[in-house]
Amino acid sequence: MSRLSFVENIQSAISAKMIAAASNTGMIGGSLVSFVAWVGEQDIAAGVGVLVALGGFFVHVWHKRALIKIERAKLSPEQRKAYDQM
Repeated sequence: MSRLSFVENIQSAISAKMIAAASNTGMIGGSLVSFVAWVGEQDIAAGVGVLVALGGFFVHVWHKRALIKIERAKLSPEQRKAYDQM
């Protein structure tokens, strides 16, 4: 039973890291594409780059908020109260 739990923990950690990596790559890649397209005066490519960068940013914000909610749910009532006062 504990082995399955360990495997599940590893899978959730890996998926969390993959989401973070994908969102960061989206933000950086989209920003880079939009800058290069702007320099090359390619309006459509610049627009796509901006959309990719914004999508990566929104995924990043959503992921961070989800992680905070998960960590907060793990706290005891006393810890949660202290956390809310911070």
